[in-house]
Amino acid sequence: MVFLFFWPAEIPRGMVMIWIVLFSPLLVISGARVRLSPGLARLSLWGGEISYPLYALHYPVFCWVNGLFQAMTHKRMPGVEMPLIGILAVLVSFAVLKGIDEPVRAFLSRRRGHDGKPMVGPSYPVTGAAVSTPLRTER
Repeated sequence: MVFLFFWPAEIPRGMVMIWIVLFSPLLVISGARVRLSPGLARLSLWGGEISYPLYALHYPVFCWVNGLFQAMTHKRMPGVEMPLIGILAVLVSFAVLKGIDEPVRAFLSRRRGHDGKPMVGPSYPVTGAAVSTPLRTER
Protein backbone atom coordinates (compact mmCIF):
# COMPACT_ATOMS: atom_id res chain seq x y z
CA MET A 1 0.00 0.00 0.00
CA VAL A 2 2.83 2.39 0.81
CA PHE A 3 4.23 2.14 -2.70
CA LEU A 4 0.95 3.56 -4.09
CA PHE A 5 1.46 6.79 -2.14
CA PHE A 6 4.97 7.26 -3.49
CA TRP A 7 4.29 6.14 -7.07
CA PRO A 8 5.95 8.75 -9.35
CA ALA A 9 3.04 8.98 -11.81
CA GLU A 10 -0.74 9.09 -11.61
CA ILE A 11 -2.19 5.62 -11.06
CA PRO A 12 -4.83 4.57 -13.62
CA ARG A 13 -8.41 4.70 -12.35
CA GLY A 14 -8.89 0.96 -12.98
CA MET A 15 -5.97 0.12 -10.69
CA VAL A 16 -7.35 2.42 -8.01
CA MET A 17 -10.77 0.74 -8.25
CA ILE A 18 -9.19 -2.72 -7.99
CA TRP A 19 -7.35 -1.56 -4.88
CA ILE A 20 -10.55 -0.16 -3.33
CA VAL A 21 -12.78 -3.12 -4.17
CA LEU A 22 -10.38 -6.05 -3.76
CA PHE A 23 -7.18 -5.33 -1.90
CA SER A 24 -8.42 -2.97 0.84
CA PRO A 25 -11.08 -5.41 2.13
CA LEU A 26 -8.55 -8.28 2.01
CA LEU A 27 -6.14 -6.17 4.03
CA VAL A 28 -8.81 -5.49 6.67
CA ILE A 29 -9.85 -9.17 6.82
CA SER A 30 -6.27 -10.36 7.18
CA GLY A 31 -5.62 -7.78 9.90
CA ALA A 32 -8.71 -8.91 11.80
CA ARG A 33 -7.42 -12.49 11.91
CA VAL A 34 -3.99 -11.67 13.32
CA ARG A 35 -3.29 -12.81 16.89
CA LEU A 36 -0.95 -10.44 18.70
CA SER A 37 1.41 -11.04 21.58
CA PRO A 38 0.20 -9.53 24.88
CA GLY A 39 2.64 -6.61 24.68
CA LEU A 40 1.76 -5.78 21.11
CA ALA A 41 -1.94 -6.20 21.90
CA ARG A 42 -1.64 -3.62 24.73
CA LEU A 43 0.22 -1.24 22.44
CA SER A 44 -2.43 -1.67 19.74
CA LEU A 45 -5.26 -1.06 22.21
CA TRP A 46 -3.50 2.06 23.49
CA GLY A 47 -3.05 3.26 19.91
CA GLY A 48 -6.76 2.75 19.30
CA GLU A 49 -7.68 4.65 22.46
CA ILE A 50 -5.46 7.62 21.74
CA SER A 51 -6.20 7.79 18.02
CA TYR A 52 -9.30 10.00 18.26
CA PRO A 53 -7.89 12.53 20.76
CA LEU A 54 -4.74 12.69 18.65
CA TYR A 55 -6.79 13.19 15.49
CA ALA A 56 -8.87 15.93 17.14
CA LEU A 57 -5.96 17.76 18.78
CA HIS A 58 -2.98 17.47 16.45
CA TYR A 59 -3.86 20.57 14.43
CA PRO A 60 -4.56 22.88 17.40
CA VAL A 61 -1.30 21.71 19.01
CA PHE A 62 0.52 22.31 15.74
CA CYS A 63 -0.85 25.86 15.45
CA TRP A 64 -0.08 26.68 19.07
CA VAL A 65 3.46 25.26 19.12
CA ASN A 66 4.34 26.57 15.66
CA GLY A 67 3.14 30.08 16.49
CA LEU A 68 4.79 30.15 19.90
CA PHE A 69 8.06 28.73 18.59
CA GLN A 70 8.28 31.20 15.72
CA ALA A 71 7.31 34.11 17.97
CA MET A 72 10.11 33.21 20.38
CA THR A 73 12.88 32.38 17.86
CA HIS A 74 11.79 34.53 14.88
CA LYS A 75 12.74 31.73 12.48
CA ARG A 76 11.51 28.42 11.17
CA MET A 77 13.34 25.26 12.19
CA PRO A 78 11.32 22.22 11.04
CA GLY A 79 13.94 19.84 12.42
CA VAL A 80 13.14 21.13 15.91
CA GLU A 81 9.48 22.06 15.52
CA MET A 82 8.18 18.80 14.05
CA PRO A 83 9.52 16.45 16.78
CA LEU A 84 8.37 18.96 19.40
CA ILE A 85 4.89 19.10 17.87
CA GLY A 86 4.73 15.31 17.59
CA ILE A 87 5.70 14.74 21.21
CA LEU A 88 3.41 17.48 22.54
CA ALA A 89 0.48 16.30 20.42
CA VAL A 90 0.77 12.79 21.89
CA LEU A 91 1.18 14.15 25.45
CA VAL A 92 -1.77 16.53 25.17
CA SER A 93 -3.90 13.78 23.60
CA PHE A 94 -2.96 11.38 26.39
CA ALA A 95 -3.83 14.00 29.03
CA VAL A 96 -7.22 14.61 27.38
CA LEU A 97 -7.81 10.85 27.11
CA LYS A 98 -7.10 10.26 30.81
CA GLY A 99 -8.47 13.54 32.17
CA ILE A 100 -11.62 14.04 30.11
CA ASP A 101 -12.49 11.19 27.74
CA GLU A 102 -12.20 8.20 30.09
CA PRO A 103 -13.91 9.88 33.09
CA VAL A 104 -16.81 11.04 30.90
CA ARG A 105 -17.21 7.59 29.34
CA ALA A 106 -17.10 5.97 32.79
CA PHE A 107 -19.72 8.40 34.09
CA LEU A 108 -21.98 7.79 31.11
CA SER A 109 -21.53 4.02 31.41
CA ARG A 110 -22.49 4.13 35.10
CA ARG A 111 -25.44 6.36 34.35
CA ARG A 112 -26.75 4.33 31.42
CA GLY A 113 -25.67 0.90 32.62
CA HIS A 114 -23.70 -1.59 30.61
CA ASP A 115 -26.70 -2.82 28.63
CA GLY A 116 -27.66 0.68 27.45
CA LYS A 117 -30.69 0.99 29.73
CA PRO A 118 -30.89 3.66 32.41
CA MET A 119 -29.94 2.49 35.91
CA VAL A 120 -32.26 4.87 37.74
CA GLY A 121 -35.37 6.42 36.38
CA PRO A 122 -36.82 9.61 37.80
CA SER A 123 -39.76 11.22 36.07
CA TYR A 124 -38.96 14.16 33.84
CA PRO A 125 -41.72 16.68 33.07
CA VAL A 126 -42.01 17.21 29.32
CA THR A 127 -44.56 19.86 28.27
CA GLY A 128 -47.12 18.89 30.87
CA ALA A 129 -46.58 15.11 30.65
CA ALA A 130 -44.32 12.98 32.78
CA VAL A 131 -41.94 10.59 31.05
CA SER A 132 -40.66 7.96 33.41
CA THR A 133 -37.80 5.63 32.63
CA PRO A 134 -37.78 2.08 33.99
CA LEU A 135 -35.72 1.24 37.03
CA ARG A 136 -32.93 -1.24 36.53
CA THR A 137 -32.79 -4.17 38.87
CA GLU A 138 -29.46 -5.62 39.89
CA ARG A 139 -28.85 -9.28 39.18
